[in-house]
Amino acid sequence: MRDDEWFRDIHKRLLEDDPVAPSELAEAIWEPLLARLKRSNPRLVSTNFLEDAAADALTSYIKRPNQFDPEQRGLLGFLVMAAQGDLRNALAKTRRQRHGEVPLESVELQLEGRNRADEGIVASEAASIANRRLEELFEDAADRAAVRLMADGERATAAFVKVWSLQRLSALAQKNEVKRRKDRIKKVLGRHGKESQ
Repeated sequence: MRDDEWFRDIHKRLLEDDPVAPSELAEAIWEPLLARLKRSNPRLVSTNFLEDAAADALTSYIKRPNQFDPEQRGLLGFLVMAAQGDLRNALAKTRRQRHGEVPLESVELQLEGRNRADEGIVASEAASIANRRLEELFEDAADRAAVRLMADGERATAAFVKVWSLQRLSALAQKNEVKRRKDRIKKVLGRHGKESQ
């Protein structure tokens, strides 16, 4: 995890439209952001809601970095707060689409108010939506599987070697190729907001 000074610098670079700042930020903050969301929302870890909320918050900030005030809080805290808002909205929208209900005021209330059958329906619909979004961003099914591993916090090179069928390469070549492909994925995720809006 980068320190506060690095995040202040990357924020300044985003404000100055530095073209490489978005991908550097995405690479540095993606996993810490997902980890914080998973700790705050353990009942949603098996769905794709958290990954979508993190991506939405990150791309929104990258597109409009002036919405963040570094004097008020740290960048990770700001993105967690924004992602929680996106998460609340996504859950409410999914529930309204399924049941025609009025949106609830918080993620916690929505989770407590659903029974097990509702949770299964919402999770299934959320997974379907997330899969469609991943297919739009990544044509290769192996890349989509790698994104899911990254979202789950997987760090072992062997897991990615298996997904991308890189077993024929030497250990060093596997490590380098996995890093190259993960960096490419993070760049795509960093550009996601500009491409989708």
